[in-house]
Amino acid sequence: QLLQQTPMGQTAAQWIAQRDGASARGTSPDPLHSTLDRQTLKNLYTASESLRDARTGFPSNTNEPANRKVSRSTDVAFDLITTILSMDAGLIDDEPGANQQKALDHLTKVVSSLRQVMDDLKQQKLAFAGLFPESFDLEDGAPTALVRDGLLRYSTLDSGWLHAALYLIAQRFRTAAPALATMADGLVNAPEVDYRSLVSQSNSLLGSG
Repeated sequence: QLLQQTPMGQTAAQWIAQRDGASARGTSPDPLHSTLDRQTLKNLYTASESLRDARTGFPSNTNEPANRKVSRSTDVAFDLITTILSMDAGLIDDEPGANQQKALDHLTKVVSSLRQVMDDLKQQKLAFAGLFPESFDLEDGAPTALVRDGLLRYSTLDSGWLHAALYLIAQRFRTAAPALATMADGLVNAPEVDYRSLVSQSNSLLGSG
């Protein structure tokens, strides 16, 4: 809900402050008070933080047949977006400088890990149209694309969410953290990224999950 209601170009903190003022004046059309929004966002961030893999920063998801520690591209995207919103709302640390630095450290770790995975896929000639793999294996050393039964699965839905999150990072931190923004932009706008081959000619919709 917070993502849907935050206007483009306005940080979560600015939006919450604006809603606080509107609520105090009794002019807010939304019955939910911003305190609830802050608490919900804090809960989301705390939950995502508790799942993070120490080496990659990816949130782990053990809902696998072999009970391996893995992460899906959508999981990573959710964590990245939640981190940005929580940083803007000042929810990561009470001290402003530490609040931003902790967020930047985490975002940089995750984006670096993603770049490593994509570079490895290209070297192994397993990359496909610049898409992120559906899942990542977090069990053995460096992060790798998860292979099940000899197959590497790509999902337009999962990859699309992750590309969207990286686009937000590239735009949000172009001035505040240019090295991070450039790294994220390199994954979004790499020349090989191309979803067009997966678009149905009959209805112009993505034909693969």
